[in-house]
Amino acid sequence: MNKQTELNTALQRLTRISMQNSMRGFMTMSKKLNLSMSQIGAMMHINRCRSCGVSNIGEELGITNAASSQLLERLVQSGYIIRVENPDDRRAKKIELTEKGTKLIKQGNRIRYDWISGLTESFSEDELDAVLNGVNILIRKSNEMEYAE
Repeated sequence: MNKQTELNTALQRLTRISMQNSMRGFMTMSKKLNLSMSQIGAMMHINRCRSCGVSNIGEELGITNAASSQLLERLVQSGYIIRVENPDDRRAKKIELTEKGTKLIKQGNRIRYDWISGLTESFSEDELDAVLNGVNILIRKSNEMEYAE
């Protein structure tokens, strides 16, 4: 196996392990709150955008506007999001997180990042230096690449 193939395999394994471990607590929390992954995905998208329309959520999740509207209605009823008038088009509504929704996303992120903190605390000084150097290279190279959908 050449070094590039070995690195590809290692990065794929790291991605899988990281996703499983960092999302485990987040998934447990969402199940306790009876929230689907689509609902969590919608709230994360709203959190990134700060404010968006129903069609934006549908596009992000790959669902119809009708399905998006139903999903969002459940989040409105649960108090995680609100619909506000769009100042550019009074017929359209913008979707925003409520304080409750913002707290949920922050708590979920904190749970996800706790796993990373536990992992980095287990490194020796030499391992910290080596991993930090490698991760900084990955970040730089990732930023240099165009994101392709």
